[in-house]
Amino acid sequence: MLNFSISNRLHIVSPLIYIFIVVSMPLRRKFILKRAGNRILAVNKKNTILPVLIMLSCAALMAIIQIKKLGTTTDIIVLLIATLGAAMGSSEISLDGSEGVYTNGLIGSGHFLPLSEIYALPAYDELQKNPTDFNHKVLKIVTDRRGAVSFFYSTPEECKSVIEALVKLSPSLKGNG
Repeated sequence: MLNFSISNRLHIVSPLIYIFIVVSMPLRRKFILKRAGNRILAVNKKNTILPVLIMLSCAALMAIIQIKKLGTTTDIIVLLIATLGAAMGSSEISLDGSEGVYTNGLIGSGHFLPLSEIYALPAYDELQKNPTDFNHKVLKIVTDRRGAVSFFYSTPEECKSVIEALVKLSPSLKGNG
């Protein structure tokens, strides 16, 4: 008789979810890029080695747990962490090379932030006060729904260009810093 405990179900479902995550990456990319609109400003492409390693590590964790059972609680925790890691890694990989400012929002760090959700750019005020001393590689954006969101850039100039492009697209952001 087959034993379908929670652990056994998770041993079956987790690899299926992983496969779904991997297979859906091109669809996710296509959907987000369509929603984002035309690219206004491209930023430097990020290194994809880390997200790829995350995806491979998650697959390895799932394979190890299939071979060596560690106990119900540990198996569940490891499989859930591997699934979450796969989702995080796939979001970065699927949008690789698409980072930048678009007519309808901002893509970076594997996420799309619609322009309509941006409430304020706190760094804009600082940029206006001291444009020559602006030295931020992290852009913190205050949103209506998600709270504060951070985007990471290679250089302060790149961050500055993103701020300027966002303000040009949505002039109302000037007063909300």
